[in-house]
Amino acid sequence: MARRIETVAAGTVRAGPERLRLAVRLDPRARRLTLRLVGDEVRVTCPGRRHVKAAMRLAEARGDWLAERRAAQAPRVPFAYGAVLPVFGEALTIERAASPNAAARCAPGAIVTGGADEAAVARRVERLLRREAKAWLAARADAHA
Repeated sequence: MARRIETVAAGTVRAGPERLRLAVRLDPRARRLTLRLVGDEVRVTCPGRRHVKAAMRLAEARGDWLAERRAAQAPRVPFAYGAVLPVFGEALTIERAASPNAAARCAPGAIVTGGADEAAVARRVERLLRREAKAWLAARADAHA
């Protein structure tokens, strides 16, 4: 039987000068409260519904810790033409391909892709990066196996 994790939107929480979305995840297999910063969202996992208020209090109490973690995060870079992405230690610029239907591919110093709008470019670049990461991880796992 698959476990059922329910997410409850719990408003916002203070993290230094800003407020971030707070999501409380109800996981029946959880043994304690866990606090995570995931992108622009604070997630607290708890064992059940009766712990939701405690989860919210934990997030509010750890506002300074959340602000520190938020400051330590790398800035988000949109996957759009002209953006520079760090990929495997190399700075790659997203460039427009000759054809708007071209799939994303790596070129020296660049990621070349087609795409009529930002959403299409982002999807293609994400797909490429996921494929490259899987290949890199598979090679590393094979080397260590």
